[in-house]
Amino acid sequence: MKAKTNRILATIIAAAMIAGQSVLGVSAESYASNSAVESEGYSAIKEAAGDAEMKALGESIRAGSVATVKTPQPEATTGTVYYISNDGDDANSGTSADAPWQSIQKVNVTTFEPGDMVLFEAGNSWQLEEPLHPLGSGTADAPIVIGAYGEGAKPCFDAKAVADDPNRAWAYGDVTKHSSDGLYLEDQSHIEVRDLEIVNAPDGYDGSDSTVQRNLRDDRRGIHVVATVGSTEKNIQGVYLHDLYVHDVTGDAMSATKWDSSKRSGGIVFETILKDETTGLPIIKDALSDTDLKGYEPAYFSNIIVENNILIDNGYSSIAFKQLKKWGVRPNGDKTTAPQYYHTKEQGWYPHYNITIRNNYLDHDKYELGANTIYLTNSKESLIEHNYCVGAGTSAIELNQADDIVVQYNEIYRARRKPTGADSNAIDPDRNATNILIQYNYIDSCGDGILLCGFNYGSSIVRYNVIKDSDSEKRYINIHGSKGHNYIYNNILYNSTGESATFIASSGGSNYLNNSKNHHYIYNNIFYSPNAVARLDDGSSLEYSNNSYYNVSAIPTEDTAAVRSMPVFKNIGSVSGGTATELTTDGILPAPTSPVIGAGRVVEADTKGNYPNTIISVATDGYLADFFGTKFIAEQKPSIGPAEFVSENASVGGISGTVTDLYGQSTSGVEVSVTESDGTVKNTVSDEYGFYAIYGVPVGSAAVVAHLDGYADATLTLQITNEILKQDILFDEPTTSMGTIQGVVTNGAGVTVDIVDAEGKPVVTAITGEDGSYQIADIPAGTYSVIFSCDGYDSVTRTNVEVKPAYTTVLDDVTLPVTVSEVSFLLKENFDSYPVGAFDGGDTWNVYNPDGNVDKISIVEESGNKYLRLAQTDESGTAAVRVWNKEALNATGKFSLYTRIRSTITDGNASHSRFAIFTAAEIGQDGNISKPMADFGFYPAKLFVDDGTLAKPTQKYSCSYDTWYNIRLDLNMDTDTFDFYVDGVLKRANCGLRTAGDTLNYVNIFGTDKYKGDILVDYIWVCKGTPDTETTDIESITVDELPNAEFVADADNATYTTNSVAPYACDQIKVRIKTVNPFATVTIGAQKIGYADDSEYAVVSLASGENLIPITITAAGDSAKSKTYTLKINRENADLLAYLTTLDISGITLNPTFTGENPAEDDVIFDGGETNEAMHTLTWVSATDTMSVTVLVNGETVSTNNSGTTEITLQEGANTIVLSTISASADEFKSYTINVQYVSNASERGEAEIATPETATEF
Repeated sequence: MKAKTNRILATIIAAAMIAGQSVLGVSAESYASNSAVESEGYSAIKEAAGDAEMKALGESIRAGSVATVKTPQPEATTGTVYYISNDGDDANSGTSADAPWQSIQKVNVTTFEPGDMVLFEAGNSWQLEEPLHPLGSGTADAPIVIGAYGEGAKPCFDAKAVADDPNRAWAYGDVTKHSSDGLYLEDQSHIEVRDLEIVNAPDGYDGSDSTVQRNLRDDRRGIHVVATVGSTEKNIQGVYLHDLYVHDVTGDAMSATKWDSSKRSGGIVFETILKDETTGLPIIKDALSDTDLKGYEPAYFSNIIVENNILIDNGYSSIAFKQLKKWGVRPNGDKTTAPQYYHTKEQGWYPHYNITIRNNYLDHDKYELGANTIYLTNSKESLIEHNYCVGAGTSAIELNQADDIVVQYNEIYRARRKPTGADSNAIDPDRNATNILIQYNYIDSCGDGILLCGFNYGSSIVRYNVIKDSDSEKRYINIHGSKGHNYIYNNILYNSTGESATFIASSGGSNYLNNSKNHHYIYNNIFYSPNAVARLDDGSSLEYSNNSYYNVSAIPTEDTAAVRSMPVFKNIGSVSGGTATELTTDGILPAPTSPVIGAGRVVEADTKGNYPNTIISVATDGYLADFFGTKFIAEQKPSIGPAEFVSENASVGGISGTVTDLYGQSTSGVEVSVTESDGTVKNTVSDEYGFYAIYGVPVGSAAVVAHLDGYADATLTLQITNEILKQDILFDEPTTSMGTIQGVVTNGAGVTVDIVDAEGKPVVTAITGEDGSYQIADIPAGTYSVIFSCDGYDSVTRTNVEVKPAYTTVLDDVTLPVTVSEVSFLLKENFDSYPVGAFDGGDTWNVYNPDGNVDKISIVEESGNKYLRLAQTDESGTAAVRVWNKEALNATGKFSLYTRIRSTITDGNASHSRFAIFTAAEIGQDGNISKPMADFGFYPAKLFVDDGTLAKPTQKYSCSYDTWYNIRLDLNMDTDTFDFYVDGVLKRANCGLRTAGDTLNYVNIFGTDKYKGDILVDYIWVCKGTPDTETTDIESITVDELPNAEFVADADNATYTTNSVAPYACDQIKVRIKTVNPFATVTIGAQKIGYADDSEYAVVSLASGENLIPITITAAGDSAKSKTYTLKINRENADLLAYLTTLDISGITLNPTFTGENPAEDDVIFDGGETNEAMHTLTWVSATDTMSVTVLVNGETVSTNNSGTTEITLQEGANTIVLSTISASADEFKSYTINVQYVSNASERGEAEIATPETATEF
């Protein structure tokens, strides 16, 4: 294995800056003005990342300022300085500003020497007809410089006309592309390019997304640096690009999913190419084959610096590095381990290395077709830092086939999905990206924050980053990929918006969170969402530990060291909401009373197993540095979040910790006091999670007393320093034998709670409060039953409830079911009675469809079941569509709404598209509801329900497209509340009606106007009382292929049989089950068909003989109990069959009619009547291929074919046709006899002449 000592870059930047070492050829001093280590003058977090000076300059130029020359005078050089001016003459010497050259052509035919400078006059511009392409290479000590001279605007090169050269056209599939570069360098090392402006856009370009604008894209680049493959290996090195202004390059991604042809356009592109020696252009295929590259050796770049540039509105990328697929894709054997590190011809990975991309202003914000701002592929041992990236599409910084890359101190805004790609993230270590260190970055208002996309293997450390306000439909960290391991620690994921947020999840679903080969260790992070509930997902391949969760819906159960208290910041106002500029440094620095101080865990990478070639060191020389450069010992227990606490007063300190009782329960309301040496007392009370903190205690000895009712006081003597002393407090001496029971009944107020002892004797009774909560104190220690009851509801009992001394027993939430009564339906519709096609509503429904498009409101049929569908299939709609009941329901008191809904259109506008069901007391003539009560449905990619108790009522839940969801609302008009169930699971209790009222009258099925989406409704029922959702009985069984079959249950009601036998030809049947319980789900064999009546079916294959088909009925009630039945169906045994399924003689009618069924008798006789034709076609088909058939006509054998067709000739008079059959087992025999009378036409004429006197001949 390759040694890692020099290869790993895990923390070399922070360490090198501290130690004053050189990193990638750049001294530590050169970082001083921009590094977070030296950024105490910056007040905003966003200024600790990025590059404030470059950002200001870039924004100024974006706003219209002129990009001016930074180095107006040439430095001393060992070579020749050449000058080029619009006022020059190619006949001049070009070696002085007084005798400059004029044309690009003159420059392009000159081969320059090491130390030469090629300088263009400031304020001049050139309309290029060919790329600027000075020839020659420099040396490490004497590079060739291409730049500017004079004061004023950078010299500008417009390459739009380069693409007009017919010699630069090439074919990509059936499309003609035109290669166009502003500056082109080929196999040239030690080149410095500075102070140029380059633009490459055709006339008519405006940056918007339209068909016209897309067609303007082409094979364009601003600066194109290539390494060509040849007969020997090439290392092109020492290219230095800085202080450039490259903008409006309308490059095309071409194939976004292929390799060699993809993403090779943009502002600055470095790539390895195979050159066509005839045309001089690259040979571009989706992937060059070994045959294409036979005889060629690899080429790659090293020691490249791209810094201090301004790139605005370039496509595909601002800055890109690419390698040919043959040498760029990392080999990783059988893909069971991490990719290997090869740099040999035999193994094939030839990455670029020592690439530095820093201090650049990269802006695609106004270019709807601009994608990545940085696309670094096939590279190792490289650095991306202090860049400002805004408005990227797909990914702001994407790494692919990469190793040992540090991505740090970058400021990234508004990366979003664009037509150029599917993703929308700030940073993406993608396929085969290992040992990636992502630290000290500020990420704001992107789609996904960081995408960990480890295909085929990925390993990253993501630490000390600030990720703020990712899109509500996306994720702050998106866990994807197939294999790898990633450490995510000491970040803050901060949602300042009022929208719900998803901090950690996978765009690929739960499989990626439960992949034993793809590990993620999530430690010491702050998940902070002060204004709206946020969520994060968990799975078996994720490990959460020592994180801070604030306003997060569900905390991972494995995080036993979770901090639930508010993570108090030094300046809480700066994180209470708003824009990026309001999030200041103090906004993430912990206040002295913050529970995150010292609450983290020591992180040691690769503690979970051996991962060859992916061992990332987390510390250098035993030290780590936080977001602001504060150093601390790596073995010291860190704080949670990106910033350590730094004491600002050497004379005072503080204490903090958690208060727990005898039973290990965190205890709230505990009074904690500190008495200082001078007698001064400072007090606090522990919060709901048992956390307490006191600050401002003078350094020295202090007495601590904590008081909790029911316990003896806890007393401590502590030595206070100017830091925060972590001191937990334990109460272990109860002074009482009484305990407390508390909990919540979701039905709300007025529920009686009775405590009874083991003998059933009442102990105490209480009534739930307005919010359904109850707390019953002073209960003697012991074991009890707790009974919950309320009129109109079934009672619920919790048994074996243990009460402990000085302990509060918290019971799980209780929901009382509505008392089962006779069910009366106010609305019962399954849409089966309507014809397929346009839906007119019939007698029950009103329809509003002003566009008149019949596809927008229709009845559709699938597998025999009909559904109502409301749809907008494009964005041309001008009005919403609605369907609502004609007759008022007059629903009062308690009742339920049941429905089954599905959505099939996946590309709706997530911000606007709603396809839903609304309810109301009143409704307009067009179905418009101004005062909705309870509503739910589909918000693209989400199920939603509106809770009227919230300022922002819409609550969203993950769902899948093209999936049926069973929805139930239990409504209570007396309390103006309802409970919301999905697939039998209570998702939200005590939702408030958006409009209070005594009566609900209308159910409105709704589709939004101009945004794509749909809703399918299988049925919709509103009923008083509660149907029996617990029964698992079968009402009827139907098999389509056995229409006359009656299925009878046995004595145990476990097996259903029938006397009907399926014919051998019937190898599949459609089984339909109707359940007594309309809310039970049905599984037939392995096919789950969900809620079923006899309109839905499962297709079941039949074998010969007896078939036992399992049928499982699962109740929809809380018990979800199930019962499995056996359906027994016999299919004819092929070996015992000896009958015909087809028998026919042309021109002859058989009597009785041939049925094709297995006859009960062995001899079947048919009367074929009389015929005047001698020639007939006999056709027969056997029930199986294995039985034997002999065909005899008047005793003579005419065929022994199993099945067939033959011509037969009848004799005058009586004829007998016999088909004798024998089964394959020779146990069964059949005989089919057909009697036919043949009377010829001639015979008929003779008889007529004899019989008729008029035809007689006289002699």
